[in-house]
Amino acid sequence: MTAQPKKYYIRFSKVEDHDKIMEFFAANPHKNVADRHSDLIKTLADNGSVILIEDAQTGTFVGVSISYPLFAKNGAVEQEKWLEIGTTRIVLNGYPGLFDAMVALQVMRAYLVEPPEDRFVCQMESPLVRKMADKLGFRPYTPSQELVDISDKTLDIDAGSSYGFDNWYSAGPEALPVLAKYLKEVLDKPCLEHLKTGEKIELDFSKSNLFKVFEDEIRSLAGRNLGDPDKPDPTKSLAKNRQEWLRGFFR
Repeated sequence: MTAQPKKYYIRFSKVEDHDKIMEFFAANPHKNVADRHSDLIKTLADNGSVILIEDAQTGTFVGVSISYPLFAKNGAVEQEKWLEIGTTRIVLNGYPGLFDAMVALQVMRAYLVEPPEDRFVCQMESPLVRKMADKLGFRPYTPSQELVDISDKTLDIDAGSSYGFDNWYSAGPEALPVLAKYLKEVLDKPCLEHLKTGEKIELDFSKSNLFKVFEDEIRSLAGRNLGDPDKPDPTKSLAKNRQEWLRGFFR
């Protein structure tokens, strides 16, 4: 008799998850995953800005991915200018498509729930991760001093330290169909197979309300053309694009 694939829930966070998230990172450190302030992660967990891969039987986290809103002054008002696709750590290794799904899900949620005025950004030390980001529609980006300074404030590093200007990438509206395509592939094939062992796992999205409301739209987005990721238009705002999309959605 063939064994049933082990099931993992892909869901968004609640504030009650904060301690387990911090324990996960403490137990699974990685040289390319920067430490962030615990109180910030608690706020983001409460906002639902953390994506979790959770063992359906034990409740153990085997993957966590966090996006960070970066607020800048616009006159007297602070607004979310960028959203940093930041901390992604997965210990459930060897399953093609899992990392893609986590990043794509981060971006889709941010686009639908809290789109930045400008672009999605990320800083990646690993050449392998940069290659995967390129596949997902991200392209090399030169950040402003303002962006670097604001991002540094989210990091749990010594005062005056900085991760600098190297290895930044960004994505605007033109990358959304690329990301939606990879997310659609995982939705259509929820069982992933390990590269070496052939062991299968099932990804269950039933605890993610995002799909209950927007799955059809995400699937539709995968077939659209919003521009060439290799020729990003810096004048195209993600927040404005989302606004235009919502007008059509609620028509």
